[in-house]
Amino acid sequence: MGSDDLFKKQKVNNNKKNKERKKEFKESILIVCEGEKTEPNYFKSFPKSGVEVKIIGEGKNTNSLVDAAIEHWEVLAEDDYYYENMYIVMDRDSFNTENYNKSFKIVENFIKKVNSKKKYKHKLSSDFKASIIYTNESFELWYLLHYDYYNSAIARDKYKELLDKKMNIDYEKKSNNIYNILKNITDKNKGLQFAINNAIKLRKKNKPQDNPSTNVDILVKELICRYLKLTKTECNSKNDFNYL
Repeated sequence: MGSDDLFKKQKVNNNKKNKERKKEFKESILIVCEGEKTEPNYFKSFPKSGVEVKIIGEGKNTNSLVDAAIEHWEVLAEDDYYYENMYIVMDRDSFNTENYNKSFKIVENFIKKVNSKKKYKHKLSSDFKASIIYTNESFELWYLLHYDYYNSAIARDKYKELLDKKMNIDYEKKSNNIYNILKNITDKNKGLQFAINNAIKLRKKNKPQDNPSTNVDILVKELICRYLKLTKTECNSKNDFNYL
C-alpha cells in the first residue's frame, strides 16, 4: 500500500473517530471546582449517566478559577473534546466583591466568544452554555441546607461546628462520604428536596453577593435529570428530588 493510500486510510479513521467523539460528547458537562477535593468528591459521587461528565478540582478562586476553567475548556477543544456545558463551582469566602462580580462577566463574555466563533460553533451540537455555581460563603452551606433553612450570615469558621452537630460526625472538608451521609438522612422532611427548596428560597431573598446564598441545586438537578434521562420540561416540573 502506497503512502497516499495510507494517508487516506488514516484520514478516514480520524474522521470516523471525530464523528464518534462528537456523538459521545453531545450534551457533555465540564465541571471545574474551586476546591481540589471537597466539591469534586461530592459531585463524583453522583451515579454515572450516559452523558460525559468531567470533573476537575482546580484549587483556585474567583477570577483565577474562571480563567483556569476557560483554559481547560479551550485545551480540551484543541483535542476535539467540545464540552457543551461548563459549570464553575466556587465559594464567595472572603474575596472582595469586585473580583466576585467580575467573574460572572468573564463567563458571560466567554459564552459569547464560543458561540460566535466558527471553529467552535460547527463542532457543537447546540449553543455552548456556562454557569457559575456559587455558594456564599462556603460550599458547606449547601450541606447545611439539607437540615435547616438559614437566612442569616454564617462565618466560614462556623460551618464545621454546625455540620458536626447536624451530621453527627467530625466533619472533614476532603471527606468522600458526604454524598452518602446526605443520601441517608432519615427525616423525611429533610434531605435533598428540602435543600433545593431552601436554596431557591434564599435566591428569591438574596443575590449571589449576599451571605447566605447558593445555586448549587441547579447543578445537582442537572446531574440527576441527566441520569434519569428527563427532558428539560420534565426536570423543571419535578419536585421530589432524592439522591440516587
